[in-house]
Amino acid sequence: MSVFVPRARAVTRIAGLALVVAALVAPLGFGRAVPADKPDEKAQEEVRKLIAQLDDDSVDKRDAATKRLEEIGEAALPLLREAAENGSGVETRVRARSLLKTIEKSIFGEVARWQGHKTDVGLPWVTRVAATPDGKQVLSAGADGVRVWDVKTGKSVQTLGTPQEAAYWSLAVSADGKRVIFGGNDQTAHVWDLKAGKELKLLAGHTAPVWGAVLSADGKRAVTGGWDKSLRLWDVEAGKELKTFEGVKENVRCLAISPDGKQVAAGHFDDQGRGLIRLWNVEDGKEARALTGHEKEVTAVAFSADGKKLVSSSFDKTVRVWEVATGKALKVLEGHTSNVETATFTPDGKRVISAGHEQDSTVRVWDVETGKQLFSSDSAGGGFLGVVALPGGKQFVTTGKDGSVRLWQMTK
Repeated sequence: MSVFVPRARAVTRIAGLALVVAALVAPLGFGRAVPADKPDEKAQEEVRKLIAQLDDDSVDKRDAATKRLEEIGEAALPLLREAAENGSGVETRVRARSLLKTIEKSIFGEVARWQGHKTDVGLPWVTRVAATPDGKQVLSAGADGVRVWDVKTGKSVQTLGTPQEAAYWSLAVSADGKRVIFGGNDQTAHVWDLKAGKELKLLAGHTAPVWGAVLSADGKRAVTGGWDKSLRLWDVEAGKELKTFEGVKENVRCLAISPDGKQVAAGHFDDQGRGLIRLWNVEDGKEARALTGHEKEVTAVAFSADGKKLVSSSFDKTVRVWEVATGKALKVLEGHTSNVETATFTPDGKRVISAGHEQDSTVRVWDVETGKQLFSSDSAGGGFLGVVALPGGKQFVTTGKDGSVRLWQMTK
């Protein structure tokens, strides 16, 4: 069964002292938004006057100012945020917070939810997500297999693989969109023909769960990584292991392949749970460099479309942006309040999308150049596990522990 749930727009009303007190003590559930263009001083002055009017003795004037600020929308957000935190009156702060939530939800939020994974088969989580290059289909992995979704209709159109007690933990689509690979606790990786819905090869050789699996652009080669502290290169056509990478010392929790197919980035963790990232050369199986800085397990890695940057997430509550050529940390994105489960770039590489687990079940969007948070969702879904950005940069899809696949949209 597939359920398509449209987004509901927030309706905010101020009603009495109880709401005032609740709004003051509640944590901020909304995020920052940076206007695309800096508003002129005249427009800013209007916003300032309207914010001052939010604490007017007249209820009619307060309501009129609230309505006008909502109409102004995104351009009012910087000053509204300041008013929400430091406004001179209780009514100003309450109304500013409510306006922030309303405006944020009009430009960023969940627009659809797809449900169809069977939650009574093994682990009820939807663990990983990937998309075809044209963005028309999204694939999600759970204990019942890998489902293929039609993005336009929100319907599940195909299921790949067989049920597995502890779910599949790695999932990727080749750059030509023809093949998909996924692996899990059965210690193997499965390569399927996406169009035909047929398994091509079963890659067996790992002696522990396979949490990393990627394909070359043409789908003819694969790299897999597992909790047996190994990385392996495969000839998919023959179903044969070509080599084991040299000197892998830690377990592999996540894996990404560079756009040119020459390197893979592996998120590792050692026996004490300390995380680091290693870049490996695909051709010779040797380590190119290590990227150090994360203090705990690295949960996701992803290359930018031009291959020059890498983004990573970690249980240390941070998201980091790296320069691939040097291994230098360019930005440390801080704001999540607990483990960060996943992160990726938008197609243009200008933004990063990240999502947290059950103690911080928010989705956040960051500006790569400044390192500032642009948006943050309210808590949802009991924790996220996967994210993929769709072509165009305005939409992305998450998976998580409530068994749902969610489509999100940014209008800016």
